[in-house]
Amino acid sequence: MKIGKSYGYPILLAGLAYVSCLWGYLLFQPLIRESNGTETNTSAALYSTEEQLAILQNFPKLYQALEEPKAQQLFIIPGLLTTKTLSSNQNQTASVCNEMDQQGVAVTENYLIVSAYCHDKKHNSVLYVLDKSSGSYLKTIVLQGKPHVGGISYDSEFQNLWICARKDNQAQLAAVQLRNLEAYDFSKSSQPIAYDQSVLLPEIKRASFVTWHQQHLYVGYFDENRDGVIEKYALDNRGAFKTGSQGQIHVKHKTKISPIQSALIDQRIQGAAFYKDYLLLSQSNGGRNPSKLIILEDYVEGEVFIDQETAPSIDMPERMEQIASDGKYLYTVYESSSSFFRKFTRNKVDRVLKLELSELIKK
Repeated sequence: MKIGKSYGYPILLAGLAYVSCLWGYLLFQPLIRESNGTETNTSAALYSTEEQLAILQNFPKLYQALEEPKAQQLFIIPGLLTTKTLSSNQNQTASVCNEMDQQGVAVTENYLIVSAYCHDKKHNSVLYVLDKSSGSYLKTIVLQGKPHVGGISYDSEFQNLWICARKDNQAQLAAVQLRNLEAYDFSKSSQPIAYDQSVLLPEIKRASFVTWHQQHLYVGYFDENRDGVIEKYALDNRGAFKTGSQGQIHVKHKTKISPIQSALIDQRIQGAAFYKDYLLLSQSNGGRNPSKLIILEDYVEGEVFIDQETAPSIDMPERMEQIASDGKYLYTVYESSSSFFRKFTRNKVDRVLKLELSELIKK
């Protein structure tokens, strides 16, 4: 059969384009390590340090905010290949998960903590605890149930780690005291960690992220297509939720709390962090478009932030999740290197990035 001029060239060009795209895709894929271990893996899931830094050079402002030596500002996220946790079956037996999806990040005086959930919903969610200085893996903390754990935040005043969760189909916040995090040993207990506080938040659809700031918790709801919400909750002088006119109490398992303030935020907001007079918001735009770090200067309580075009932003790697500040550095985490999302993301990051805030927001 003779291919006519009007058909042959388009078919040939289409075929060449397909081969070119396929070859480019194959070249871009990282070497995936073996995932047949029986413990939580501590090596990088995708890249060497040099390979990861090369990818980060695609984001000049971010790359500049990595202090020298830059390699020491990248912390390997453990557990992306194998995580020892509990199966979510009725027996709650110890099991290995190969589908953990990293979500939240928090920093304490000595630790860097990353939260993750099982994408297949077959295992309990977890926290990975790392040494804040060296990035060395210390242990895995198994959480109760299978919450998305989109956000975690550390109250440095009362040493509580707050965790976004879900209970009875409602938004929930739970807290664990730092000393109990340090004492927890899954190898001995084979049980999820106990919560020291737990509250339901009926006025927000879902607790997508949380950040602690000056004796308040800011809880946000992520919406893919519409404006999200951020709510402000007061804590009392013991680090527990304050109930307004009803006084100060230590909340129990099913206590329901209302916010003292609520505002709209832009769609697809994954996290928030405070730095001086700035409110920083992380916004994810899928696996093909850069994420955005939105910088809101001269933050005023109660303002409605729904138009990011009026605020400056910085391009960040795709699928940025939560952000956390310790006053000098911004820690960012990305779900792009998880087993599920690495297949659909251009610039993958399998580390927590530690960025110098003064450099990051420099005009």
